[in-house]
Amino acid sequence: MLDSPENSQEASFVVAGAAFIRARKNLKPAYPKKKQSTTAIVGIVATTTNEVSIQLAGASAKLPAIVSRPFTFQMPWIFFQQLVTEQVDEAATIQFQVCNGVFKYGDTSLKSNQILFRAEKIEIKNTAAAEVTVSGEQATFGRSDNPPLPDLMAAPLGLPLIAAYSYMKKHGFREFLENRGFVSQEVEVITILRRASELLKPLGITRDDLETILDKRHGVTGSYPVDGTR
Repeated sequence: MLDSPENSQEASFVVAGAAFIRARKNLKPAYPKKKQSTTAIVGIVATTTNEVSIQLAGASAKLPAIVSRPFTFQMPWIFFQQLVTEQVDEAATIQFQVCNGVFKYGDTSLKSNQILFRAEKIEIKNTAAAEVTVSGEQATFGRSDNPPLPDLMAAPLGLPLIAAYSYMKKHGFREFLENRGFVSQEVEVITILRRASELLKPLGITRDDLETILDKRHGVTGSYPVDGTR
């Protein structure tokens, strides 16, 4: 696996060492705090074949790259953390290879079911039943029930729970996502809202009132219930 870039369920990209160093410096203010490091997520997104974006909650850094195909990729921050301090030669070229469950960086290979890959939609001819695996669920191209991976940029810097809240409002509670760190953030949002609504009930403030306040303050849209159900 990862040796055939034409495979629709994997991708590769190459970046210059100097560009990768600059990206790390730009992202440094958004690095998760120690208490957030076990649940934080890092994403790598390529919407073209000449640029990738490294994303953390509330921040992103773009860098030129040679990309095999557009894709979206996410994994726990703790898997990526080593790369933010590792010595990198500015003159070097660094090759990454990614697919569901696997992340390769140079000679280093990481495997985990919390590493999620999604090939972006491409033109498919004469293949009406073509399918991709998204977050552990089977989904057909073009179907409306095929949710994207969690949007890391949906949250202001330092507020990853808002990203989880926004994701659930748009796509519902996805308890079977392979990224267990993000699922734990979903559960934490549900728990906080339940406790808050119970405490504020004597004041006549309902859960709907709380969600309305959050939606307006953070520009969240979506109509799915954020209560542990779809």
